[in-house]
Amino acid sequence: MKINIEDIKGHYQRTPISCVPMSVECVLKLLKLMKIDDFSLQDDPAKSGTSDWVRGFTFPSSDPKVVFSREFLLKDLGYTEDRGPHFMKDFYEPLFETIDRELSEGRYVIISLKSGRDSTHNEVIFNKVNHNEYETLTFYYGNPNPVFYPAQDLRQRVTEMEGTDILTYKFL
Repeated sequence: MKINIEDIKGHYQRTPISCVPMSVECVLKLLKLMKIDDFSLQDDPAKSGTSDWVRGFTFPSSDPKVVFSREFLLKDLGYTEDRGPHFMKDFYEPLFETIDRELSEGRYVIISLKSGRDSTHNEVIFNKVNHNEYETLTFYYGNPNPVFYPAQDLRQRVTEMEGTDILTYKFL
């Protein structure tokens, strides 16, 4: 999918720990379902620093309505550890099958990727380049401009992390 920079011009990450709501807002703005000056998800302190709120989150003020879900966070499935050899064995390929399916159906995918020694950051996947590489975009706190990653090896990044989770959405 192509990104029209005008659709997200003026969007940014408002606080150091608001990357989850920032990425959901970014997708809603790319879909033209949220006004560019609307930062209501980032402005809600309960939505920063966690993705728990995303499971089943419905964006009701849009037409069509959009419902988000969190996938591949293994604690949601009863595992004690989200990442590790068990993820790589049982969930790695299904993760990328899901990402590829979502992109082929014209939907963006939000992925949590390692961003520093002990932290993660969300990026919006918008295009598959080849088997390993995907194009993503994100915003970082303190930088008002979007950051595009034109062809990064997401398979390698997820392998290094031994797992990750993604946020997806459907139209109601």
